[in-house]
Amino acid sequence: MTPWNKGKTKKDFPQLGNSGVKKGNVPWNKGKHPDYVRGENHPMYGKKHTENSIMKMKKSLKGRTPWNKGKKTPKLSGKNNGRWKDAGVSLVALHEFVKRKKGKAKTCIVCGKKQTKNGRGVQWANLDHTYKRNLEDYVELCVSCHRRWDFGSLAINLFEWRDKVIERGKQV
Repeated sequence: MTPWNKGKTKKDFPQLGNSGVKKGNVPWNKGKHPDYVRGENHPMYGKKHTENSIMKMKKSLKGRTPWNKGKKTPKLSGKNNGRWKDAGVSLVALHEFVKRKKGKAKTCIVCGKKQTKNGRGVQWANLDHTYKRNLEDYVELCVSCHRRWDFGSLAINLFEWRDKVIERGKQV
């Protein structure tokens, strides 16, 4: 299902005008805050919280989990998002997508080199160099093997190697 506004521009909605707000629309907070609690009339105007009150506020908030922690918004994520790019996505965004879906790369499948403590050394490498969102096309390679694969000097065929690694994972 494609989003209702995909491919549409401001010109498709003349009723919105320049700001994206209908003409004559009244803001939700109009009249909600009376003038007597604004500026100099506000009870905390020019004052600072004491250390004791700050500690009380911190203590009252400690241990609370945010209302949206762990909640997913499937209606707005992935292909349903209006800003989703399937083709024309940048390499950085594509590698972040792969890392989010497959996790961090941990071990090079060619030489067996492990990820370092600071998270460097092993990367997700695209096999066919088309850089599409096909997760099957990405394998874990260390930096040196990744460079050799990109420049065509790696001595093995990674397509066959990947299939062997997948089969080995199914047998275990």
